[in-house]
Amino acid sequence: GHPVPPFAAAPAGWRWPRCRAFSTSRRRDGVAGASTRETTAQSATRPAADCTQSSQNTPKVASALRNAPIYPTAVRSVAYSPNGKWLAIGAGDGGVRVWDAQRKEIVRTIAAHENWVFDLTYTPEGTLVSGGGDNSVVLIDVETGKILGRFYDHTNDLHGVAVTPDGDRLISGGDDTRILDRSLKENTVRELGMHKRQVTSVTISPDGKLAASSSRD
Repeated sequence: GHPVPPFAAAPAGWRWPRCRAFSTSRRRDGVAGASTRETTAQSATRPAADCTQSSQNTPKVASALRNAPIYPTAVRSVAYSPNGKWLAIGAGDGGVRVWDAQRKEIVRTIAAHENWVFDLTYTPEGTLVSGGGDNSVVLIDVETGKILGRFYDHTNDLHGVAVTPDGDRLISGGDDTRILDRSLKENTVRELGMHKRQVTSVTISPDGKLAASSSRD
């Protein structure tokens, strides 16, 4: 790997990006401020008018890049499968390339999104999860290349996806400033919280009890 350079002093006026943590418990005694509202998948997508003023004024990253040349080699995300067999590569054209780690070659290309694949992760069982610039989260069988499901729970670009260790809960965040918690088994969605600006990444603690997010706020 590359050596880590020493930390430099932050420039005057610099603010570190904000990070927030939320309880993933579906009980009402979770972290204060976490919403307990749940909806069915059919009504999960909010109209743009329901977004807060800050999210209405948030520019879409994918839209800003739309007029720029996008090459298949414009890689934005990578993720190994739990068994180490597959390396998924998310590109600027919306395609996911599946690399066979043993044969060292791309074995299939999956048209997952209309544009940028911003984040990739796997469920414990090996299903690939991708978040893209078309506001969707996609579930993919990397063995066959088949798309197993697609969710439009967000109203803007997706920049972070994570799955709990039990494989049930899908946490996502993006440019609409919201952190959403989807139960893949119950097919419901709830809002864990919001940032003031775009969400740049999400992650889940090893025990699955906490979700953390970073943002441009």
